[in-house]
Amino acid sequence: MADSDHPSALVVGAGVFGAGTALALARRGWRVTLIERATPGHVGASSGGESRLLRYSHGGDRWYTDMAWAAREGWLRLEDESGQDLLVETGLVWFARTADGWEADSARVCDQAGVPVQRLTPEQVAGLFPSVRIDDLAFGLWEPHAGVVRAREAVRALVTQAVRHGAVLRDGTQARPDGDAVAVGA
Repeated sequence: MADSDHPSALVVGAGVFGAGTALALARRGWRVTLIERATPGHVGASSGGESRLLRYSHGGDRWYTDMAWAAREGWLRLEDESGQDLLVETGLVWFARTADGWEADSARVCDQAGVPVQRLTPEQVAGLFPSVRIDDLAFGLWEPHAGVVRAREAVRALVTQAVRHGAVLRDGTQARPDGDAVAVGA
């Protein structure tokens, strides 16, 4: 199949969503041009910076839990492809003040979705966090796979993999409308 027979896409912005989109399309054989006005992962980018929290508890909303767990799988896949440590699974504990609140809903939904969580007794929470008052704590909800994504490095890894799969990264500082197209460059 000739290159012109493949669908093409212009993705503007090499943040996490743009770079992720470019990578997904490039993996599927699309001709992708990724436009970025600065260096991917730069400090001024909304998806740059050092880290972003990745957690799976979202109350009774199964859609968010499923989406977050799928994101974890994607970050782990990107780690394998890039050879970089991008997801740091530190774990996270939610402090439940009632037995049937948001945390209980989260535990139920995570269990249904197959996302590992564990209810901790107030005493177990106090063992982890000695300065926490446990007299009004119903339980703790432990998410062992929650953690942080190294945002800047993750965005750069997404862009690198998109390029490795055939995407073209272009400097967007000179991008301008040109009829039904976009002209990029001087």
